[in-house]
Amino acid sequence: MSNDSPTSTTAVLAPPDPGLPRPGGYKAVGARCILEISACLGPLATLRGRLAVLENTLVVDDSGERATLSLEADIRSLRTTRPLAGRRLLGRNGLDARHHGLLRLRADRIAIDDDHWRIRGRLTLREAPIDITLQARVAARTEERIAVVATGWVSSRALRGECSVRLPRSVPADRFRLMVAADFR
Repeated sequence: MSNDSPTSTTAVLAPPDPGLPRPGGYKAVGARCILEISACLGPLATLRGRLAVLENTLVVDDSGERATLSLEADIRSLRTTRPLAGRRLLGRNGLDARHHGLLRLRADRIAIDDDHWRIRGRLTLREAPIDITLQARVAARTEERIAVVATGWVSSRALRGECSVRLPRSVPADRFRLMVAADFR
């Protein structure tokens, strides 16, 4: 009796190189970019929502050592896990989507530590700038593309103080999480 069973091989995938991609400009638009905001109280998310990203670019300078990241999203496109609370968040006391239709993120400093990126930037809501630091990891990388997932936190106090964003009473939160997932090509 012969043993003709196929041999199985296990492929071990190495993590992608966390460094910056080659110099040039990269874009991630539409379905290749997700912007999610979450209102959090302790470890719990009390409200989660997604925004439509209008433009997201990553530009690596000619030296290959510096990069800038810019993102623009339509606040009116917010879709939440709780529609009534989401409508109130879009109102005059919240994000005020009627008068301030865009959320912007601009980062001129991207530092690479071990296998993560540290992105220091400025988040603009209701035309007011808020400093934010995002921790990012490279999820996938080839010659033509780089996929990045980044997360940063802003305290509720900073949102109230800097840009007067107030949450509805039904959404308790002590901080907000901003998560960006982008496939740049």
